Amino acid sequence: MIKLVVGLPGSGKTTYVKQHMRENDLAYDLDYLTAAFKCREAHSKRKHIYITEMVNDMLPSIADNYSFYGLDDLYIIRTAPTLIECETISNLGADLIIIDTPYAECLVRMRERADTDESELPFIKKRFDRFMDRVNEYEWNSVSPHPKP
Repeated sequence: MIKLVVGLPGSGKTTYVKQHMRENDLAYDLDYLTAAFKCREAHSKRKHIYITEMVNDMLPSIADNYSFYGLDDLYIIRTAPTLIECETISNLGADLIIIDTPYAECLVRMRERADTDESELPFIKKRFDRFMDRVNEYEWNSVSPHPKP
């Protein structure tokens, strides 16, 4: 089963996945994969769009083949998926898990991270709000709002 986990930065998406993953599950986290390509910390300010695009290009292949390799669940961790990602992931029969942490609490958590570029946060919140406005346009297997982890 594919599970798309969404929420604001600092909402607890990765924490949620770590708490729910089993031995035979796989996590696809854009932040960690992008960081691995650059040998940097997962939430580094220094991101390069071409690396993000390369990592995004891997998703369809992973989503199509994870069960072939005997894996059980695929957790996809995103702040606000693009329209194309939503269409692709929902068409695969994914569950949508929304980590519903208040924005003010996310801000506190993000400020505690040394690598946060606070100037980006209002833009990220706007992008997440746009995603939430259109979430019902797609046919998810299920939609589960979860309180903060």
